[in-house]
Parts: sequence; C-alpha cells; structure tokens
Amino acid sequence: MNVRFASVTLVAIAALIVSCASAEPAVSSPSPSARPTDPIAAQLRTACATRVLTALVGAIDSRDAVTLGQKIGSGPLPTQAFQWVSMTNATNTTVYNPVDARSMLLQLAAQGERWSLGAVIAGEGPSWHGGVDAEVHFERQLADGRVLKTSGKTALSCSGSVIYVLSLADD
Repeated sequence: MNVRFASVTLVAIAALIVSCASAEPAVSSPSPSARPTDPIAAQLRTACATRVLTALVGAIDSRDAVTLGQKIGSGPLPTQAFQWVSMTNATNTTVYNPVDARSMLLQLAAQGERWSLGAVIAGEGPSWHGGVDAEVHFERQLADGRVLKTSGKTALSCSGSVIYVLSLADD
C-alpha cells in the first residue's frame, strides 16, 4: 500500500510539473529589482523635467515641507542617490544631504522669495544614471521686489518624481 501511495504521489507531482512547464507564463507586476524607465525622447524628457520642477517651485513658494521632502531626495535607482543642491549667489551654499537641501530652500521662501520656472531643456536620453539631465532657468523675486534670473542644471527621476542634483547660479 505504501508503494502504491508513493507511486501515485510521484505521478501526481510529475503531472503537476509538466502542466506548469507547458502553461503560458503568468503576467506579473515588475519586481522590486525591475529598472524604472524615464522617457528617451528629448521632448518627453523636457516635459517630465518641467513637471517635476514645477512641483518643486510650488512647494518652495507655499513653504510646503512635505511636498519639498518628496521632491528633493534620492531616485528609485541605486545610481540616483541624492548628490547636492547648490546656490551660487550672495551666500554660495552647497549642501550634500536632502534634509539640509530642503531646509535651505525653505529658508529662502521664509525670507520672502517667490520662484517661477522659466525654460527647461533636456536632451535625448538615457542619462548614465537612468534619469534626466536638464538645463533649468528660474526667476526668483526677492522680498524687496528685485528679480534675479537664476539658471543651472539638474538631474532628476521622472519615474520617481524626485530631484537628486540641483546646481544653480544667479545670472
């Protein structure tokens, strides 16, 4: 009886293996190790970068620390670790962690600055880090009413909607 039970069990297991091997592959969600993709075409990359930078400007102007925390940080890929935010102006400040970067941007807003996004230009991709590199232009209105044109570069993730490099200087 035990031999017969073992034989039936082996036949059942073999049948299961064969049916699984011949079945259509299941469609599944991307695994956590799947590589997120950002657009390749320059026009789509520019549109994406504009969307992410517009959200950054809105967070700065409204002093929204939560949204700013979502926009300044590391991207979803290992190659998209936060690097820095720098401002070459009267204070020439560069910070190398996202907490200090957010604090610096919130401090500018607290001093009465209002930002507006000008031109954003991204080339075709992909970039070496898997995100988007773009040239950026802002206008910053200071509390005293003066308007400063500020430009520079950024590296960001469209799929993560986050900025991990922002280097700006007053024109």
